Amino acid sequence: MGETFDEILKYSPHRIDYVELDPALIKVASQSGLLSPHEQVRIIPTDGRRYIAETDKRYSAIILDLSEPDTFQINRFYTKEFFGKVKGILRKDGILSFSLIANPNYLSEVRLKKLSSIFNTVKKYFDNVLLIPGEEIYFLASDGKLATDIPRKLRRRSIATSYIDGFYYGNVTEERIRSINESMNPHEPMNTDFQPRVINIMFAEWFKKYGTSPHWFIATLIGTLVFYLFLIKKEEYVLFSTGFAVMGVEMLILFCFQVIYGYVYLKVGAIISCFLLGLLPGALLGDKWKKRGKRMLIKAEAGMLLLLMMYLIWVTFSQSTIPESVFFLFGFTFSLLCGLQFPVAAEIIGEERSPAAGLFAADLVGAGAGTLAVGTLLIPLLGIQAAIISLFLIKAASTIVILKA
Repeated sequence: MGETFDEILKYSPHRIDYVELDPALIKVASQSGLLSPHEQVRIIPTDGRRYIAETDKRYSAIILDLSEPDTFQINRFYTKEFFGKVKGILRKDGILSFSLIANPNYLSEVRLKKLSSIFNTVKKYFDNVLLIPGEEIYFLASDGKLATDIPRKLRRRSIATSYIDGFYYGNVTEERIRSINESMNPHEPMNTDFQPRVINIMFAEWFKKYGTSPHWFIATLIGTLVFYLFLIKKEEYVLFSTGFAVMGVEMLILFCFQVIYGYVYLKVGAIISCFLLGLLPGALLGDKWKKRGKRMLIKAEAGMLLLLMMYLIWVTFSQSTIPESVFFLFGFTFSLLCGLQFPVAAEIIGEERSPAAGLFAADLVGAGAGTLAVGTLLIPLLGIQAAIISLFLIKAASTIVILKA
């Protein structure tokens, strides 16, 4: 923190706005001397992405001082939607800068995909994007002209540096700059909020790093579930699909909430509570209407399918910021429909056949499978739209099972 400010202050800026999500981090850094007060520095304790979406200020330069985009929390700062917002608050010929870990002497296939995806994403909004190979790969993006001879520009302004002035020319040659920029693949898909291409690439990098593959895990999961489905009753399959869908939707809401607001860890308890709270009134309503049998199950199925369709429409065509309460209400309503189905399905099976254990087991198995499938496979590998469509198809299949029962 402090070292970054000290370097920026060499340029005598009019103002530095430092945006940090975690207020506790700001407090600890100030107490330990890592964040000493400066007259030009204004500390803003909020989510950086929310800030650039709401501010009316314009900046000459924006620096992303973040770690690698290997989590959904960080990836949201390297997407098409984010770079579009950054472009909106930069002055004419303003510059965006960030860096990514990579060895410029050798780029693996996976690392090249990652760099190319982010390069193409930034390129969508800026006329000039320049990669400079140093200890990391530094991205510079601007609509104005970008120069590579940075030490000469620093000397003109009498700005003293140690690394750049002493080692830049030896490490950052014209040949290396040209090589890294020409190696970017223009056909690599862009990284977006709801199609997190970089997370997909990071997964591939992790598996390659440890010499393994997700295929065995996926095959084992599918094989186990298929075997289980052959053993259960039709009514139990309905609860299996419902548990799958409910936990899948919970993963979707957590993901989208984090993309929009950033502070998912402060709200995760509220989101989970809304899902749990919906089960009780759902079960009470189901117990009241259980005599309606199959018709009630179909209505609950239709309600879930409608909610999933609404979610898909929002993700596909809008992606606008919506109030937090909408996420909470969506989760509550979806889980209410889940709770409603349990007593209705038990009534259809009949008390004499002891339905509770089978239905409860089916719901739990479905919930576990939904969490794994959506949270660790569908969203990272295929994107949020594919995850919603998968949940929709699973619930559509259970609706067909009810209709044919």
